[in-house]
Amino acid sequence: MEETLDLLNSEEYKVIAEGAGIDIPVRTESNIADLFHKVDKDRSGSLDRIEFIMFWLSLAFNHCKANPKMVANAFCMFVDEDGDGKVQAKEVKRFLPLLGPMGLAMLAVPVPDWVELDYAKYIGSYDE
Repeated sequence: MEETLDLLNSEEYKVIAEGAGIDIPVRTESNIADLFHKVDKDRSGSLDRIEFIMFWLSLAFNHCKANPKMVANAFCMFVDEDGDGKVQAKEVKRFLPLLGPMGLAMLAVPVPDWVELDYAKYIGSYDE
C-alpha cells in the first residue's frame, strides 16, 4: 500500500492532475484502504500492474461520479478544438466520426453552421 500512496501523492501525479484541471486530494491509508484491499486480489499487500489499473480506474470513476460537471466540461473542452469556450457545429462535425458508424450516420443530419453551445457559460467551472 505504501508504494501506491507514494505514487498517488507524488509530484508527477499532481502535475498530471493539475494539467487536466483536476484537484486531487492527498491520499492516506485510511481513505484508500477499502478500495486497495478490494483490488488486491492476490492479497500480497501490493498491487501488480492490472490491480493498479483497476484501482486507478475505480478512483477515476468515483471522482467522475461525484463531479458530473467536471465530466461534461472535460468532454466539451475535448470537442472545442479552438478553446474558445464554445462548441460550434463544425467542431461537432469533426468529432462525430470518432464515434464510429453511429457518429458517421449522425453526420447525415444537417446542423447549421451557426449553431453553437456556450458550454463555459452553461456548465461553468466544474469546481463551483
